[in-house]
Amino acid sequence: MDWSGVIVTASYDGTAKTWCVATGTRLQTLAPNTGRNLTKYPEGASEHEMMSAVFSRDGRLVLTASYDGVCSLTGACKKSLKGQGDDNSGLYTAFFSPDESRVLTASASGVARLWRIADSRCEWELHGHKGYLRYAAFSPDGNWLATASTDDHDRAKLWRFDPKRSGPQHKATLRGHSGWLNTIVCPPDGSSVLTSSADKIAKLWCSSSGKVFRTFEGHKGWVRSAVFSPDLAHVLTCAFDCTAALWNS
Repeated sequence: MDWSGVIVTASYDGTAKTWCVATGTRLQTLAPNTGRNLTKYPEGASEHEMMSAVFSRDGRLVLTASYDGVCSLTGACKKSLKGQGDDNSGLYTAFFSPDESRVLTASASGVARLWRIADSRCEWELHGHKGYLRYAAFSPDGNWLATASTDDHDRAKLWRFDPKRSGPQHKATLRGHSGWLNTIVCPPDGSSVLTSSADKIAKLWCSSSGKVFRTFEGHKGWVRSAVFSPDLAHVLTCAFDCTAALWNS
């Protein structure tokens, strides 16, 4: 199948779905059923809500994360990355490493974990956040990890990652938002970090100094997501005020 015209969505109904962009036709419904009982997930959330779904590069795998505390791979192979340490908490996001040998998950316990896909083993844990971990992602070159949380102060952290030498090493904490963070992303050159927050603002940071390059302010609701354009010349934000905004970066 040609996956170039297919998208995947994650839903609070506990499913992920793949869709044909050209026709709007639903192609698949993925509904992992783990039956796990959680000890911690955000207030008001159902334990089976699907929070994140992404394709592998070739489109043969779908990686999902949900409040049932399980990260699942579905497609050409099918497996679950279970046992989030001993905390048994729900997940917010799961992303492939650039070489797709690992998965990075963000947990409601405040811990990010790196899993090796080949044997479903948890290799490293990233501790330091006290609130829910809302987002954890790789830089495009795989050398950095970025985490975003609901902490009162230390909401964003950057970690250096060299799997051949050691596990993730904490390198910087970004302080400046007055609300919890929703997303954090790095551009390919690793020079900056983009965050979105419940304080209705997105910020562009210098990854080496931790200083703010630019603040994107104007939304009337909390900013749900902020991403770079492919050429890095623009930033696109969307917010709970039902608007999206395009900014010069």
